[in-house]
Amino acid sequence: MSARIHRLGVLVAVVVFVAAIGGGVGATPSGPATTANGSEAGNTTAPHENPNEVREAGDDRRVSAYLASRLGDRLTESALAISVGEYERGRAPLDEEYGDLLDQYGAVARDLDEEEVAERFNLTREQQRSVITTIENLEATRAEYEAAVEEGDEERRRELARELLAGAEELNQTATALTRQYTTLGNETGIDFEEAQRAIEDAQVQVGEAAVVIEQREFTATRLTAETNRTAVSVSRPATVSGRLTTANGTPVTNGLIRVRTGADSVATRTGRNGTFAATYRPLLASTAASNLTVAYAPARSDRYLPAVRTVPLSIAERANTSVTLTEATGTVAFDQPVRADGTVQVDGAPEGAIGGIPVVLAVDGRRLATAETEPDGEFVVDGVLPADVPAGETDLEVAIDRRDAAIDRSAAASSLTVRSTPTTLSLTATADDGRNVTVSGALTAGEGTALPTREVAIAVGATETERVATGGDGRYSETVAIPDDVEPGESVTVTASFDAAGTNLQASTATRQVTPPQSSGANGGGSADTVAETTALTSLLVAGLIVVGALLVIGRRAVRRWGRRLGSGLGLISEPGDDAPPDSSTPGDAAGARAETNADAGGEPPSSGTPFDRARTALSAGQPDDAVRIAYAAMRSGLQPPEADATGTHWEFYRRWRDDADVDRTRLRTVTEAYETAAFAPDSVSSDTADDAVTASDELAGRRERADD
Repeated sequence: MSARIHRLGVLVAVVVFVAAIGGGVGATPSGPATTANGSEAGNTTAPHENPNEVREAGDDRRVSAYLASRLGDRLTESALAISVGEYERGRAPLDEEYGDLLDQYGAVARDLDEEEVAERFNLTREQQRSVITTIENLEATRAEYEAAVEEGDEERRRELARELLAGAEELNQTATALTRQYTTLGNETGIDFEEAQRAIEDAQVQVGEAAVVIEQREFTATRLTAETNRTAVSVSRPATVSGRLTTANGTPVTNGLIRVRTGADSVATRTGRNGTFAATYRPLLASTAASNLTVAYAPARSDRYLPAVRTVPLSIAERANTSVTLTEATGTVAFDQPVRADGTVQVDGAPEGAIGGIPVVLAVDGRRLATAETEPDGEFVVDGVLPADVPAGETDLEVAIDRRDAAIDRSAAASSLTVRSTPTTLSLTATADDGRNVTVSGALTAGEGTALPTREVAIAVGATETERVATGGDGRYSETVAIPDDVEPGESVTVTASFDAAGTNLQASTATRQVTPPQSSGANGGGSADTVAETTALTSLLVAGLIVVGALLVIGRRAVRRWGRRLGSGLGLISEPGDDAPPDSSTPGDAAGARAETNADAGGEPPSSGTPFDRARTALSAGQPDDAVRIAYAAMRSGLQPPEADATGTHWEFYRRWRDDADVDRTRLRTVTEAYETAAFAPDSVSSDTADDAVTASDELAGRRERADD
């Protein structure tokens, strides 16, 4: 029996070695593949050499070129399919195989300090996918529109026509960003993407021409005039905004909704019988750097008119003093219990009933718990829930106006708060196996059974701490740990799980279990000759395997190392972006496209469907929070970024570029960036509240930068 096993060990070693060598040969393409440059994978051009053979020679640059060429081929193939309306065929080249190639390229790019190029390949794929989805949605809407025309449903067909115009504008922004990505990728890799760019531009033109036809068929252009009685305003000295709304031929537009806005301040009115309007604008939340006031006509979805926008000069003359008063507040609280504060905000110079919508924030021990807005009379109620990371003891509860550079001063009020500690319960099960390991599992809860996620549990076997494991979303944990060498087989040992609650309002907890590692079958020193022979043969098999592995590591240690990194990445070992926001792999909004829209608005030409932020809020009201965030994000980028700037960066690259700008609120910028990442790439939609915060923050950021530039 031992001879058979020994021969089996030798045979397995040989098979493994041959298979390893054969794997490099098997990766060679079976036939020539046409590249984005029109060459073939089988020729002598460096970018098309077999990556496995080249990697063995250590030429990372040639492997990078080969993989980039493969990725470029797929992008071009997809673009050509899109241009002829074959959208499923356009998706196919961007599937999992593209992702596998991108993983390989990313591993090489890290060694060459070219991770940004790998990011751009991923970003370009996502934008191209977005183009496909947008065109498909437009075609479906177009079919609905034609059906409404046939049925004579005038109201419905205008609603659908506005959707088509908005979709065409979205496609224009995404396609423009995509062609710019192609240009950047071409410059970085030397790949010719001209054919792909023409294909995307053809699709863009087709959709744009169809939108123009529908716009001319369904809608009437409008003209808007606007002026103010003063340009330097304050809470105590508001401005009267007046003007007139007509069609292009001078016919008055009655009952038209007019919005007057700067930053987070907004007031609405309607036109009279002759198209005139008047409104009082009193600055509250507008930035002290405000330089203009936006006056916009926002037609209803079923109206036959196109929107119109005008801007008038405006500045904040002085900041108004404010005060916050707490009338009632929580005095004692524990983990996961409600914290509430009631009170009022007063603004000097503001008439009664004119200070609604001022944001306030509730904080405990400096940690933001919740936000709310004042009623027209200045009253507010704000409540949140106490998190675990507020230490037990005496601390402060504070409510403050949640603005720092607005037309009103920031003020706050505080009261004392006692935070009680909360007991925790830690459960533990432990089972030893034959391989000198112990599998432990359990759950960490607080109070009446509230799960405690992302908390660290230390595992010790005997006197040796062997592992620290984090609890999951349900508070549970599980891990397999090694039994220390000083624990003999058959000897009982204590397994301990402990939770250290330092820095929280939770109490520490510990759980223990006794386990006995099983004795091995040869513990008494016995064993047959066959057993000894089999053990020797298996040892030979192991040694042979180690020799093969060692040889492979010597031959391709760098390839193995990179494969390991890719495997680690595939297992989800990716940290959440911190304040220094790591490189992302998601698609940015198109700042240039949004900028073009904003500039057109400012110049008086009627945009195709309201201002971006009006459309974002319309989408939010219609139950489309993801769309609202994407529209607002694109418009925010347009407002922040100068016209001459490169607009092809990812959303985290954009965040890192602008977070330290003196005219940019980093917190709002991060709020918008995180919401956009969820809206664009997460499987679940953003919540309506998150979307509303993101739209408001985008509006404020864009408006503030415009004013700073002016």
